[in-house]
Amino acid sequence: MAKHIVVLTTGHPFLSEKLLNEKPSTARLFTISYQLDQEPSAITRAKAYLHAHYTEEVALHELARVAHLSPFYLARLFRQIVGLPPHAYQIQLRLARAKALLAQGFDVSYVAHETGFFDQSHFTRQFKQHFLTTPGNYQKTAGFSR
Repeated sequence: MAKHIVVLTTGHPFLSEKLLNEKPSTARLFTISYQLDQEPSAITRAKAYLHAHYTEEVALHELARVAHLSPFYLARLFRQIVGLPPHAYQIQLRLARAKALLAQGFDVSYVAHETGFFDQSHFTRQFKQHFLTTPGNYQKTAGFSR
């Protein structure tokens, strides 16, 4: 079963429906088709880039260049397909790697630096927001501290 996403660009948001009905040749119509179990290649490229550069600050326009889409359209499509905006997806990648490093017994400040967070307090705040515990408590309760 194929899912179709149709994007009509006219340069004016209120003219889309009217142009589609009256003058379809004056509007640019893009259709992306993909199987429900298969994501578009642009999203696959964007996700791969985020996986490779999860510790870096990746700007939306940089990610859009990799995906060969406009930044606005990439953000919209990424959220529709993945369920999160690109930056939130990147934070989840960082936090998943952080959990793995904490499980190996690394110090919280080292983990914060290695996973691309600005500082330890930023890392702790994000970790606590997502996992409802601090990184130090995670290590202690899971028995991972050295």
